[in-house]
Amino acid sequence: IEISEGGGITIINTSKIAILKSQIKNNNITGMNGGGIYCFSSNPVIKENLVYNNHAYEYFSADEEAGAGGRGGGIYLAESNAKIIGNEIMSNYSDWGGGVHVNKGNPFIKNNLVINNDADYYGGGLNLNSSSSIINNTIVNNSAGSGGGIYDYKSRSNIINTIIWGNDSIHEGNQVYVSNYFGEIGVSAYYYNCCIQDDIAGFGGHPFVGNSIDIIDSNPQFQDAAGNNFYLTPSSPCVDEGAIWSRL
Repeated sequence: IEISEGGGITIINTSKIAILKSQIKNNNITGMNGGGIYCFSSNPVIKENLVYNNHAYEYFSADEEAGAGGRGGGIYLAESNAKIIGNEIMSNYSDWGGGVHVNKGNPFIKNNLVINNDADYYGGGLNLNSSSSIINNTIVNNSAGSGGGIYDYKSRSNIINTIIWGNDSIHEGNQVYVSNYFGEIGVSAYYYNCCIQDDIAGFGGHPFVGNSIDIIDSNPQFQDAAGNNFYLTPSSPCVDEGAIWSRL
């Protein structure tokens, strides 16, 4: 579907909606956000869907000055406390946040496979611009200009039991890029019991000023990453190493 705005699904000002076990794919928008799903000031449940091959393109005027849009190829969240659970978010594209772009709000993002997404500028897998709970996700083989896996803009997110591996960037931060622009003092996300390639030392961008506990930087040993099988082998260093967080 090729449309000028709206993407595959548009959700505005509601908390009484659930998107379950659906396929949101092959949508393209220009000058707007949310190629697959656009969510503003809403609290939907987005669960066990395939979000695949959606695109959000930035609009350029005739004199090639950048315009609006181009955020959240797969899913765009603004001022929303969505629950994004158990989805496959794959092969989406945007300028910012190829897989998911979070702009304000406090979403709960758990048990998702975020793979093979691409962003021209920031955040191939996730672009985090507000406090989010990122739990038990696999963020692998995404790419961006900066922050192949995650672009963290002073998000103060809690990232727990999550694998961030094999992502790539053109400039800095293959796995994670930390950003505090305009000289502002910000706090980075907090990483607990995660498997992160190159550990915190490999983060790009500004100094990491969050917290990290029990980080594994050994290969997670997927069964067949080339075939998009990201189940862990029995010998994986991540097996039985996740934390139980009773407060979540």
